[in-house]
Amino acid sequence: MNSLHELCEVREEVFDPSRRDTVLDLTDLIEDRINARRFFKTNYVTSGMSTLLREAFDRFSRQSQQGTFLLNQAMGGGKTHNMIALGLLAKNPEFRDEILEGYHDPNLGKVRVAAFTGRESDAPFGIWGAIAEQIGKKQQFSDYYQPLQAPGQKAWENLLQGEPLLILLDELPPYLNQARAKEIGNADLATVTTAALSNLLVAVGKPPLENVCVVISDLTATYSEGSQKINEALDDLKNEADRGAMPLEPVQQNTNEIYHILRKQIFKSLPSDNKIQEVARGYAQSVKDAKQMDVTDASPEEYARRIQEAYPFHFSIRDLYARFRENPGFQQTRDLIRLMRTVVARMYDTDQANERALVHPYDIDLNHKDTLTQVTRINPKLENAISHDIASDGSSVAETIDQNGEGQDAQDAATLLLMASLANVPDAVRGLTEVEVASLLCTPDRDISRIEQEVLNPFFTSAWYLHTDTDGRLLFKDIENINAKLKSTSQSYGRDTRLVELRDFLQGLFETSIGDVYQRVQALPAVDDINVRSDEVTLILVEPSSGSGLGEDLQAFYEDQEYQNRVLFLTGQKSTLQHLLEKSARLKAIRKILEDMRAEKVSENDPQFASAQEIRDEVKFQLLSAARETFTTLLFPHFDGLRSADFVMQFADNSYNGEEQVRSTLEEKGKFTADIESDSFLKKCEDRLFTQKQMLWSEVKRRAAVSPEWPWHRPDALDRLKERMVHEEQWRPEGNYINKGPFPSPETDVRVREIHRDHESGEVTLRLTPVHGDTIYYEIGAEATEASEEVADQQAFTTEALKVSFLCVDSEGEHDTGEPVEWTNDVTIKHKVYSDSEGKKKVELKAVPEVPIRFTTDGSNPRQAGGKYDEPVEVEEGTQVVQAVAEGDGVVSEPEKIRLDWTDDGSSGIQDDQPALWQRSHQLGTTKEAYDFLNRMQKWDAMAKGPRVTVDSNDWVELAFDQDMEVDGETLEEATEYVRGLIDDGEVSLDVDALHFERGQQLRDWAEDAKTDLNPDEVQQ
Repeated sequence: MNSLHELCEVREEVFDPSRRDTVLDLTDLIEDRINARRFFKTNYVTSGMSTLLREAFDRFSRQSQQGTFLLNQAMGGGKTHNMIALGLLAKNPEFRDEILEGYHDPNLGKVRVAAFTGRESDAPFGIWGAIAEQIGKKQQFSDYYQPLQAPGQKAWENLLQGEPLLILLDELPPYLNQARAKEIGNADLATVTTAALSNLLVAVGKPPLENVCVVISDLTATYSEGSQKINEALDDLKNEADRGAMPLEPVQQNTNEIYHILRKQIFKSLPSDNKIQEVARGYAQSVKDAKQMDVTDASPEEYARRIQEAYPFHFSIRDLYARFRENPGFQQTRDLIRLMRTVVARMYDTDQANERALVHPYDIDLNHKDTLTQVTRINPKLENAISHDIASDGSSVAETIDQNGEGQDAQDAATLLLMASLANVPDAVRGLTEVEVASLLCTPDRDISRIEQEVLNPFFTSAWYLHTDTDGRLLFKDIENINAKLKSTSQSYGRDTRLVELRDFLQGLFETSIGDVYQRVQALPAVDDINVRSDEVTLILVEPSSGSGLGEDLQAFYEDQEYQNRVLFLTGQKSTLQHLLEKSARLKAIRKILEDMRAEKVSENDPQFASAQEIRDEVKFQLLSAARETFTTLLFPHFDGLRSADFVMQFADNSYNGEEQVRSTLEEKGKFTADIESDSFLKKCEDRLFTQKQMLWSEVKRRAAVSPEWPWHRPDALDRLKERMVHEEQWRPEGNYINKGPFPSPETDVRVREIHRDHESGEVTLRLTPVHGDTIYYEIGAEATEASEEVADQQAFTTEALKVSFLCVDSEGEHDTGEPVEWTNDVTIKHKVYSDSEGKKKVELKAVPEVPIRFTTDGSNPRQAGGKYDEPVEVEEGTQVVQAVAEGDGVVSEPEKIRLDWTDDGSSGIQDDQPALWQRSHQLGTTKEAYDFLNRMQKWDAMAKGPRVTVDSNDWVELAFDQDMEVDGETLEEATEYVRGLIDDGEVSLDVDALHFERGQQLRDWAEDAKTDLNPDEVQQ
């Protein structure tokens, strides 16, 4: 593809600043200082100019009724240029064929031209005097000079009639503004001038002046006061002549006319259409490639079409120019031509034209003084953005990025965003999305795939004045962004603050969650601050020394350490501490910025907040990357000293699990093991730590802490091993010592469990379990021996005896016979209070099993002072309590306290405020009955004594509690659920020997709820 320099020849005057910046006005036209040939050589006839020229020459030939034209456009939009073009054609007939393309009266000769520019504010005889003088009739208006007064319609007709005449009135508003200060009678010069112009415009609409043409420029956007008076004059014209001026737009800004003007003004020659198409195809291919990479959604065909239309300019110039052309003080077409002349001249002077195929909006050399001056005039507020972020003789953010890469992609992107950010009028569109930037940067020689990651992302995180709006557009503003705040905030932190932040960050990376390989982390500690404990492994992150391994002070520290197997080091071979400290300061700063934003109630949807979050993630990633470069070696204890392992931090999505990586590295090296349940771990422990028959357990654990060859494991692994070995009777505790087996076979034993009690007869059913044996003998009244009677049913042994002796024997002879086990029965007292036939209150007592009973009626201890009970006791009226105790064969019952109530019929009642034991057996045979019972227990806070839960199906499971154990309803329900979980679809049955209530009232409420009668003899209080 040919370059711009090869295909396009630039006009010589473009390189001459004195000619490049020349601005012509109507005075140059009147005084014949304009070279018409040179003017038309660089002139492009726009649609508006063409209409003006044709309509005006029709007017000169008396072929048109339209005599007044109003050029509407902001300052610098081509109004004066159009007037000069018309004036030159009026005065120079020889150019009419070429410019008007034959559209004119060939017999029309030179046309008289009178012109007035409002910049000439010293017209002594007013505008009308200046016009009269230019057409050689100054004396004809002498009556209107002293004092100045407005010529009337007829006076204008008499003055102007005759040969064709062109009157050009340019930039009148500034003249009228000044004229307001000159008093004329009771009015001012502005008022008189407005009247004169109104009369002129009316006169031009009359037949005598049908070959006179008046062209007026309007500067509404710049001079509101003056333009208002012009509008009033035009309104007068419309009202009086019933026709108005024809409004014309010299340059249609949103069309390709701007490209035609630029081409004509700047270039002497352009290539053929074939060459232009070749350039367009090259750009289209780059867009197609970018689209396949999902970088842009632009259409290659549309891109090529627009390139051909705008060549040799990139089509985006017009679109970006349209954004800032309304800026105050910007002279639209005139200033754009001036800027593009400067840009093109610079491209050809610096040989950039040999590298480019088009003039792009980013081909603006902001390090060139003249170019920079023109750009900053468009929007002076962005000077700081340019110098810091875009161009500053190699030190700006974009230039720095390009120096670290290839080409000038960052400068191109930054300049492009600047051109899209120059608008400073309300509601202007500013900025570009990342997709738009990538699309506009597509050129045949650019690797567009790297733009986002290698250009935009680093630029976004470093630029101070780049912002993002709510629509996701990137744009420059005149206020510092998060990056600038980040830098100033981070620079305010001293070394100590940075070090604290870095330590917190590093400790966070290696924070323990499992805690099996190490339990504590110390990041960059001073040697004196390192604290090694016998029961914890400490990971220490240390700054790399100049050589490999640890520095001398840390090496000496390790060698002097008793617990050498309780420390490991993470270090490296490259000291980057300063770099880490700088990154940690940035991380602390961005977190502070986000914290302040939240305190200020900044919405998380705010672009600044979103930008801060992105920067935080980027800074965190940078710090992670720096840490990965720094900490590359893991040093862990080994029998021959510290052994090293390569350590490459692996992280994804800005997250890192240091503990997991240390764990896997040490497991691979055999320093860590998760296998703590196997026989292998037991053997290692007994071979290396538990090396004697009997040892203090603390010494075993100390050896694990001091022996570098011992592997690391979860902190409680040794204690778990001890518990398991003791449980399996391979080890035996003896105070603080642990004895290691093998041990002599244990003696036999018997476990006795009560499974049922008959509260009426005292008969008890026992379940007997032989331990280390198989045969059980029993004896009543003496110790059991092998000569005693053998237990026939070990699962259900029944007896009413107070004491039974059991002896377990191992018939295989592997275990010695142990001592007999004596089981002791419980004795309870049942009572009944009644009145005999004579109305005397009596108390009947019964011991279960039957043993002697002693009682008292005066409240004294019956065991010490009680009388022997033989028959129901008659109690005297007023006796409050009867106390009784039963004793036999050394087995004593609990004292029975019977309170008497003399207020009713003599029968005893349940005391509502006293605890109550309801000694009624409950057998619930179905699942529904069992759960109704459990719900009632929870409702009335009842405790079940010695309950048994059975789930019966094809198989059965029974859960029995100790006979003296009390269980609340919630716990018993949980136990029932557990048992049910062992057998599918089993029927639940529940047996409870007694219920205990905190208050008698709860028992009464239970009975009422269950609709059952209470037998006072069953209640013990």
